[in-house]
Amino acid sequence: MNRPAGQQTGVTIAPGQPPAAPGPLTKADAGTWLRELDEKLAEDGQDAFAQALAKRADIRAFLGAVFSLSSFLRDSALIHPSTLVKVLSHPFEQGFAELVDETRELGAIAQSESELMRQLRINRRRAALTCGLADLGGWWDGETVTAALSDFADAALQATIGFLLGKLHESGKLVLPYPEAPQRDSGLIVLAMGKYGARELNYSSDIDLIVFFDPERMTLGTDDPTSMFARLARSLVRILQERTGDGYVFRTDLRLRPDPGSTPLAIPIETALNYYEAYGQNWERAA
Repeated sequence: MNRPAGQQTGVTIAPGQPPAAPGPLTKADAGTWLRELDEKLAEDGQDAFAQALAKRADIRAFLGAVFSLSSFLRDSALIHPSTLVKVLSHPFEQGFAELVDETRELGAIAQSESELMRQLRINRRRAALTCGLADLGGWWDGETVTAALSDFADAALQATIGFLLGKLHESGKLVLPYPEAPQRDSGLIVLAMGKYGARELNYSSDIDLIVFFDPERMTLGTDDPTSMFARLARSLVRILQERTGDGYVFRTDLRLRPDPGSTPLAIPIETALNYYEAYGQNWERAA
C-alpha cells in the first residue's frame, strides 16, 4: 500500500513520510468499507470533504486498511462521519489540542448530565480515531499516543468534576469560592494513579483514581461532607464508565484508595495521611 503523503489539499494530515500501514485483509474488505464511507459522507452532507478525499488515493487506501483491521476505528468514523472530517481536516497535533480544550470546557457548557455524558463519549471516539490513525500511519510514536490519551483523560475528568461541583454549588450544599472555575480552591483532590498517573494510558486502559477532600478549605451546607463527596465520586464513575448508545469514556477504578474494603469512596485528607503514616504499604508510599 502506498504511504499517505505529508501535505494534502483539502484533506490535511500531519507532515512527514510515515511507514506504510498494514494492508487490508482483502481488497474486497477495503472496497466495501470505503463505499460505505462514501455513502455516510453523502448522507451527512460532507460533499466538499468527500470530493477532496476522492483525489487522495493514498489516504483512501490507508483508511481502507484501517477500517478492515479495526472495527472500533471503523465504527468511530462511520457512525459519526463528521468525526473523521474533523480528524483529517487539520494536522493531528492541532486537531487534538483543540479537542482537549473543547472537552475541558464541557463541564461549564453542558446543560444536563445526559448532555455531558453524550458529548464526552463523542469526543472520546474522536480522540481514539485521531490517536489510532496517527499511530497506525506512523505520524505519532507510542510515547506521543499515550501522552495524548492521558491529556484527553485529564480534560474529561476536569469537565466531569467541574460539572458535579457546579451542581453542588447551585444546590447550596457547597459554596465554591470561584463558581466560574469550580475546581479552583474547592478542597477536592482527585489523584491519578497507575498508568494514568504515569501518563502511560493505552487504548484499553482504565483510569485509577483516589478522591480526597479537605473540609477545612470548604464552606459546606448541612450535608455530611464524607457522604456528599462519596456521592460525587459515585457520580463521577457513572458519568465516565456507564455504557450508553454512544459507548463509554473510561472504565474508572477507585479501589486504590486507603483500605478500600472499609473506607468511603471519598476520604478526608487528614484521615488519608494518618493511614499512610501508620499503615500504608510500600507501594502506596511509592505511588
